[in-house]
Parts: sequence; C-alpha cells; structure tokens
Amino acid sequence: MGLASIVLALVAALGTLASAASLAREVAYWSRARINGDGKEPDVTVIIPMRGVDPGLDDNLARIARQRYGGKVKYVVAVDSPDDPALQVARRVLPDLKVVISDPGNASGKGSALSNALRVVDTDVVVLCDSDVKPHEEWLRRLASRVSPTTAVTTYRWYIGRSAPALLMANFSSLGLTGMQTEASRFTWGGSTALHMDFIRRSGVIDLLPLYLSDDYLITRKIHELRMKIEFEPSAIVLSLAEDDVRAVFNWAVRQMWYVKVYGKRAFQASLASYTVMALASLTFLALPLAGWPVLISLLIFPMGVAKEYVRAVNIARRNPGHAHLINPLLHAAFSIPNLYFSAIVMYATLATREISWRGRRYFEGEALKMLEKASIDQYRNG
Repeated sequence: MGLASIVLALVAALGTLASAASLAREVAYWSRARINGDGKEPDVTVIIPMRGVDPGLDDNLARIARQRYGGKVKYVVAVDSPDDPALQVARRVLPDLKVVISDPGNASGKGSALSNALRVVDTDVVVLCDSDVKPHEEWLRRLASRVSPTTAVTTYRWYIGRSAPALLMANFSSLGLTGMQTEASRFTWGGSTALHMDFIRRSGVIDLLPLYLSDDYLITRKIHELRMKIEFEPSAIVLSLAEDDVRAVFNWAVRQMWYVKVYGKRAFQASLASYTVMALASLTFLALPLAGWPVLISLLIFPMGVAKEYVRAVNIARRNPGHAHLINPLLHAAFSIPNLYFSAIVMYATLATREISWRGRRYFEGEALKMLEKASIDQYRNG
C-alpha cells in the first residue's frame, strides 16, 4: 500500500470515528436530558426587538403572549421608528406593552435596541426574545422558573418547512444545538434567553450592548467572567419559519457564521477544520480503485449522520409536544447528508466575507472589530 493509499485510509478512519463519536454523544445527551420548569414563576418582562414585519408575526406574538404562566408578564418592544409597521401588530396582540424607540442610526442595531429596552425593565427576570419565534404554551415557564442571580437559562430554535431549502436550513441551524449540549461550548442564544436583572446590573451589559453586533457573544462572555452558569432547556425549543429559496438559505447561513468568525475566531476555525475533514473523509470511498477496500469505511459516515439527526429530532419533538406535528424526524435526518457539503461550502464562503446585510442594515467586519476594541478599552478604563 502506497503513501497516498495510507493517507486516504487514515482520513476515512478519522472521519468515521468522529461521526461515531458524535452519534454516541447525541444518544448520551438525550438519555440524560430531563424536562424542567416546575419551580417558581416570578414576574417577568419579555423584550422583543423588532424591525419590519416578519412572516407570521401575528401568530408569533400571539404565541409569545399565550403562555401558561403564573407570574405577571410584561412586554417591551424595541423599534427604530414609531412608524415601523411591526409596532401596529405588537400593539394589537401584546397586553401590558411598553414601546422603546431606538436610535435608527446606531451601527449595532439589535444591541442598541436591547440596551434601551433593558433600561425600562422593572421585574427581577427578563426574557430576550426574537420576533420570528413560535414558542409553545410552556415555553416561558420552562425558561423563567430556573433563573437566578447566578444562573441564566437559554434554549434554541428549530426551523420548520418541507421544501429542500427549508430542510437544509434546519440542518445547518442544528449545528448550534451541538454546542448547547455541553457546558464548555454553551452560549446564551438571544432569540430566547432568560436572565436575572441582578446579572444585567452587575455585568454592565446595558452600556456595552451598543458596541456589539452579537448580543449572544457579549452576554455569554459576561456570564463566564462572573463565573455564572448557563442552563440549556431543550423542552423550551421554539419554532421559526424556514426560507424556501436556496440563495436566501445560503446567505442566512453565511451571516450566522460571520458572527462566529468575528466574535469567536477559534470556534470558527475549529468548525472550518472539522467540516473540511468530514467532507473530505466522506468522499474517500470514491478512491476505492487507488486505496483499496479500507476507504469503504467512510460510507458509514452517512448513516451515522442520519441517525444522529433522527435521534435529535425525535427527542426535541417528544419534549415539545405542541411542536411535534411540525417536525418530521426522518425527512429532517435525510438532509444531514447534503448539509455536510453545504456547511463546508458555507464555512469557506464566510472566510472570504467581509460584510453582511441584515434587515436593511449593512455590517462590516472592520467596523465590528473596531467596536469590539473600543468596548475592551472602555471596560479596562472603567475597571
């Protein structure tokens, strides 16, 4: 066996072992996961930053308001302009509503909106919530009941849709769930996270948010600095409508990874390396005439990837029964195969991307890094 054959066989084995380990971790995680949310139900403020009308906004906000929750719930909507059409929907659907008008010229967008909204909160617990999510009726209770001054509780989203682009989007988004399953890589997802206001005041995030394009990154970093705990609640998963256009899904995926590249350089580099190896390993079986039968082991990567996503989808549906009829585990799992190559392409496209566009705003990598540097300098000066 020549050197090329040995290298190909080793790549095939490495990818197969990585896939097997990933499947084993998935099974182990769900065997330990428990449904929580049976504790206290404190008064809570739900903050929803909005810019424009999301598809299904009426239904999204109605679901956010229609919760089985014992405590008092208040709502704060942050918009750029009093003329934003989303505000009309919010006023019609949400009770006990406060409206905060943010500076539309501020570069950070969502960060500024959250900063201004947090200043008017008068409850001990706050939930940050995106306007494009569809929670079930137990969502708020399962998030807020375990929050404390030393513990944040977060969940994640599941994209729904039956078209090929939608299923690809759901699979790519599922990458974030892998990070949620271990404490070392867990982060506070800004689309649905419950925090204690004691943390908000101690951490100084209100003043820092306008300097960050990623509230997820800032809040997670501050939680780690204060040696707090982030709990992931898989029984509070929210749904979102997926895109039905391949180009839109690709642009969305690059945008998600762009934030990781800017604010989590090592995590991005690790993802890039991982998907490069996995994509190459999965194709080594094509070198059968050159390398011989050992490379056929790489064919196992496909069924193991499908099995992993099937286990994930089944368990999410089981823990969120109100969503179960909208989740098709077999169909979702099948798209883990094209998603392997889609994800690798997205990683390399992100590597070359210097700016993104989101909700009518353009964000530049250089400006984001300057804002990050300014935030670090200001924090240092303020001790």
